[in-house]
Amino acid sequence: MHQNNVHTKKIGMENQVEKKAIVQLDLEAFYPTTNELARIDIKDFLLQEWLLKESDFRLALENINWQAYKDKHTLIFCSNDAIIPQWAYMLIAHYLEQMDSIAYFKKDTFEEDVLISKIQNVSLEPYQNKRILIKGCSKKNISPYPYILITQKLNRVAKSVAFGESCSSVPLFKNL
Repeated sequence: MHQNNVHTKKIGMENQVEKKAIVQLDLEAFYPTTNELARIDIKDFLLQEWLLKESDFRLALENINWQAYKDKHTLIFCSNDAIIPQWAYMLIAHYLEQMDSIAYFKKDTFEEDVLISKIQNVSLEPYQNKRILIKGCSKKNISPYPYILITQKLNRVAKSVAFGESCSSVPLFKNL
């Protein structure tokens, strides 16, 4: 009889660890891999690397294997100081869009811009009513903006959000 009471108590007990489970969110997981990224240097299409000749430029773009850019995040840039007309960037963007490639322009923030894009499009369902710990230490140099963005997104759905490591975290907010 004593064993039955113990067994009954164990079944009726709530799992406190499961109840307080914390989901760790590492922004590095959203950081783009080299397979997701592509680059187009307009310099490669210029006459003597300085002059854009429209007919030659258009012909060169028609002959590119655009499949190589399919589903990628593609940086369009010119690696020298040549003056490039706006329509040249726009024409490349047209070809990229047909390959579901997202075009970017700022070379110095390219990878972080992709990171931000991925955070903006993340599904919030896995974080619904969960306790979230946004990982603090990172091997990548990530600016404050991606952290701000994910915090604002989580504010809508998370039970609570903290920043740091599991052994040392800073509570940011709790939703009741």
